[in-house]
Amino acid sequence: MEQLLEFCHRVFDRSPVAFAVARVYLDEEGTGAADIGYVYLNAAMADLTSQRPDDLTGQTIYGLWPDGDRTWLPRFYRTAYEGQPLEFDAVSDILEEFQHIVVFPIEEGLCGFVVENVSDWMEPVRSSLENAEAGLFFYDMDSRAVQLTPATCERYGLRRTYASVVSFCEENFGPACGDDVRRQMIDFRNNGGSLFYEGELADGRWLRISVAHAGHSSMFAFGFVEDITHHKMLEAANERRLTIIDSLSRENYALYLANLERDTMEPYRIRESAPDTARYMLADARSYQQGFTRYIDTYVHPADRDQVRATLLMPNVRQLLDALDGEASVTYRRILADDTEYMQMRVLALSSRNDEVVIAARDVSAESREQMRQKALLQDALALAQHASSAKSTFLANMSHDIRTPMNAITGFANIALGHLDDPARVKDCLEKIHGASNHLLSLINDILDMSRIESGKVAIAEEPISLAALADELRDLFDSQAHERDIDLTIDFSAIADADVYGDALRLSQILVNIIGNALKFTDPGGTVLVRGRQRRGAPTGYGSYELSVKDTGRGMGADFIGRVFEPFERETVAGAAKVEGTGLGMPITKNLVDMMGGSIAVESEPGVGSEFVVTLELRLQEGGGAAGAPREAGATAGDGAPRRDPGRFRGKRVLVADDDDLSREILQEILREQGFFVDAAEDGAAALAQVAASEPFAYHALLMDMHMPGLDGAAATRAIRALDRDDVAVMPIIAVTADAFEEDRRAAMEAGMTVHVSKPIDLPRLLALLDDLL
Repeated sequence: MEQLLEFCHRVFDRSPVAFAVARVYLDEEGTGAADIGYVYLNAAMADLTSQRPDDLTGQTIYGLWPDGDRTWLPRFYRTAYEGQPLEFDAVSDILEEFQHIVVFPIEEGLCGFVVENVSDWMEPVRSSLENAEAGLFFYDMDSRAVQLTPATCERYGLRRTYASVVSFCEENFGPACGDDVRRQMIDFRNNGGSLFYEGELADGRWLRISVAHAGHSSMFAFGFVEDITHHKMLEAANERRLTIIDSLSRENYALYLANLERDTMEPYRIRESAPDTARYMLADARSYQQGFTRYIDTYVHPADRDQVRATLLMPNVRQLLDALDGEASVTYRRILADDTEYMQMRVLALSSRNDEVVIAARDVSAESREQMRQKALLQDALALAQHASSAKSTFLANMSHDIRTPMNAITGFANIALGHLDDPARVKDCLEKIHGASNHLLSLINDILDMSRIESGKVAIAEEPISLAALADELRDLFDSQAHERDIDLTIDFSAIADADVYGDALRLSQILVNIIGNALKFTDPGGTVLVRGRQRRGAPTGYGSYELSVKDTGRGMGADFIGRVFEPFERETVAGAAKVEGTGLGMPITKNLVDMMGGSIAVESEPGVGSEFVVTLELRLQEGGGAAGAPREAGATAGDGAPRRDPGRFRGKRVLVADDDDLSREILQEILREQGFFVDAAEDGAAALAQVAASEPFAYHALLMDMHMPGLDGAAATRAIRALDRDDVAVMPIIAVTADAFEEDRRAAMEAGMTVHVSKPIDLPRLLALLDDLL
């Protein structure tokens, strides 16, 4: 080694040729080169990196320049360990020059190499790239590697090196390009051809890659990368223009091309069948503005001219194209002697500046008439749907809001009565109020379940004596306990009503106020207030009184958008953070319908977090000698009230079976029937009823009273099973459905199951006894 170094110093130290001796370090597997170290280098070699030989001797190339071109490693390995002299061309990022390298073997692991600057090869390329939007890369004919210049990497966001041109294209443009690029590269290497490929990157940019032989080197080639995104966008825009024009020509009788900037227009394509107006519009005028102005004034229906001018004339059309993504259209009526035709004019931009446009004219008379017909059909269907919405059954099955208020009164007065059993007068008062509230509840349920009847106007408004003072007392009885439980200050004040005795529908008026007050209490937090006021206004017709009934609360309030929907069926406002709102959403629509049917009006004012006020205004006919407090009305009296009492002995000796899974309902019915002289057996469900009938002697039971909803075997299934027993009596035995299912479809289901008659709960005792009397 010392002799080698001495020889190198004596021969190469002063040589102008850049010369060095290098040791090639093996990788861990010992099968390739890991780095190249300087054993000796002369001043010319050191000058290439502006350093001195002593600074570089003993250093490794990739230790000094870790980002250097690693294609040198396999070549130096082949020379140092396989004894192959080599020469190749390379691009030095470090030196920013084009180099020709000659490598020759010295001994195993050592090689000498000479570096020649051949950057003059690049001068024609450099000068051609100075004003070009292209990046440069180099293709190594030996290793087939692609090496991009730093400027190219930075400009296009690409990696520094790629294993091959094919891998460059597949990685950036997708695997589908591989076969085409591979075919071109084979031609490039074998036949001296060139490569040319355009592809789209994942981010939507388009690049063009080309490779050509360098000319000076048989081992190196130049490549170029160009961003052609703008060019591709222009191509796509042109294709879009042609597509638009071709598609429009198929459905439009006339097409015109116009330049809004230059105010020009010319026909592009006009069908033979086009109306004369299509030709007249440009017969002797080439101006866009003048042509359309004349057309509008001559052929457009006067009622539509302003709309057409606002769409087609300048500067409106430019503003619309900018706002509507390059497309504006207007449909109008065209003046004809014998008919009215509907036309459509569309303006579509063909350039990003919205100055070049295509104008398409077509006859849309058939479409417009069909749309009008369909619209009429939809309006009719909507009207029908509003009167017969299938959604009602779901909401009605889950309703609770309108039931809870009278139920609260029933429960409250029942608790009071239980606490005062030693006070008969107090118990009697509670029972009367429970009876009134339960009758009101039953009437309310019947009306709500028949919401479609209310909406269709089939509910009749009664005109009977009413005491507004008594109504106020009933409302206090109904809501006082609920307000007290919720710590809400409830005030009901009708003292400003002079004429309290009027004619009207007491139940409907009570229902209106119950709905509004119930909502006010429900949506008012503890500590709040609810004020119910009644006052008599001036200006009523002779014989009538004008009344204003208001309910004002300090509750949650409503948003402005919901106020407009508060009287629509099934609408309930959802407030973030608020508890779940119970109810069907029918209370306010029912209230509004009832107020309307009574000839009154209802208004609402509300503010979120402040509260709401509902005001009902009615005109009611005055009673003669009105002003005195009228007797309280017994609401919802059953049909049997006042009927002569029957002799309970007529049922003596008759045996009936009562089947009901609800213990209380079963006990009530048993007691009522025993008081009428019946022998009563009981079954807790349908299966037990079937078993008892099957085990009894024929004709032992004179009737069977069956609930419909029971676990396991329900009323309908139990009835079918009883009717199917192999005995004579079951075919003629009266089976009465006693159930809370009150809909017409429930009655039909009971009849289809083989039941004799349908009675709804709560039981109308006189009616039930009359039915039993008829059946037995």
